[in-house]
Amino acid sequence: MDLKLTGRTALITGASKGIGAGIAEWFAQEGVNVVLVARSADLLQQVANGIRSKHQVNVQTMAADLSDPAARDKVFKAFPDIDILINNAGAIPGGSIEDVGPVIVTTSWPPHGPMTCGKSERFTAASVFG
Repeated sequence: MDLKLTGRTALITGASKGIGAGIAEWFAQEGVNVVLVARSADLLQQVANGIRSKHQVNVQTMAADLSDPAARDKVFKAFPDIDILINNAGAIPGGSIEDVGPVIVTTSWPPHGPMTCGKSERFTAASVFG
């Protein structure tokens, strides 16, 4: 399916593994340039190299701990012209939703306030549990 995203740029947080890496791969497959952000520079580089080996898109990485407000500012200043923001960063422990529960989710993934991308859209974290 062509979603007409070719040439756009997506910034994906939590992109070093799991859902974030999978989302980055999907966007790259659609012709979207990707900016990968996560705490681990080594894991980010592995994901970036995998994407570069399969897709003809621009892949950039930045290691940053997004629980730190200064790191969030640095990321958004470094990449002011993104078209798509996937905010997948968090420190929720593994397990099913039933095992983890709302208290652990809300204490492991606190809302860090709104995030703004270069086009002035505002993004906030949404709670799974309402």
